[in-house]
Amino acid sequence: MRHTQYFPIGAALLSIISLQTGAALAKTAFTTVGPEGMSALRVGIAAIILCCFTKPWRIRCNLSDLVNMLFFGVTLGLMNLFIYMAFKYMPVGIAISMEVIGPLTVTLLSSRQPKDLISILFALTGLTLLPIGGNNASIEFLGVVYVGASALFWGLYVSSGSKIASFGSQGFSLGLIVASMFIVPLGINSGVIEKINIDVFVIGCTIAIMSTALPLILDSFALKYVPKSIFGVLMSASPAVSALAGMVILDEVLTLYQWVGILLISLACMGATMSFKSNVVATN
Repeated sequence: MRHTQYFPIGAALLSIISLQTGAALAKTAFTTVGPEGMSALRVGIAAIILCCFTKPWRIRCNLSDLVNMLFFGVTLGLMNLFIYMAFKYMPVGIAISMEVIGPLTVTLLSSRQPKDLISILFALTGLTLLPIGGNNASIEFLGVVYVGASALFWGLYVSSGSKIASFGSQGFSLGLIVASMFIVPLGINSGVIEKINIDVFVIGCTIAIMSTALPLILDSFALKYVPKSIFGVLMSASPAVSALAGMVILDEVLTLYQWVGILLISLACMGATMSFKSNVVATN
């Protein structure tokens, strides 16, 4: 590997750290504005920031493309809202580990090789271990419902995102606008305007940059030089990174069983990504 190739890989890893650290920081403001309010701040501010840079109004698309972008925006908004709702009832590392089952399922269904059974076994075993926690790492049933909904919409987000990939960051910006059209009103209805103060607004701006704007820029750069298969393997670190961020920022200490569960789910994601790569090569 040439020395210059380390920079795109570093960008991909920095994207993961930024995204998952932002998730933990967002939870610190839940006591003030709640998950609905923080979701509204993140999506609304990120939409404004990205629109200023990408100018999505210049896109020329047909009716089919417009429908795809609308669906993409809805899945994006609901995915973000439900994962924040789940954070209220479980540690962020556990929530993210459960949430990745959504895109993992999409990848496994796209591959369908016999060796994918190993990834499925790892994922199921990991999910079984996640509920085994102490007082600081417990999981409430309502949180499982929310994270299940987020996983579903993450899977739909991945599927719908491929249909607008040709529009690049402009398509993503339009999706954020669609998401903000219903997520921001939900936040306003929850009383975010009355509860917000300068500290919360600064956190909201920070989360919008760390969890949305910066990862998009870093991922766009990394994907120009790093194969998607390698990029997918790097993304498999997300559950572990989120658990570490939760431990450092929120003092969410997990049990050994839960760490093993997170490791198994990460390995399942890695295996599914490599399997999908092999399947693509075999069909070409």
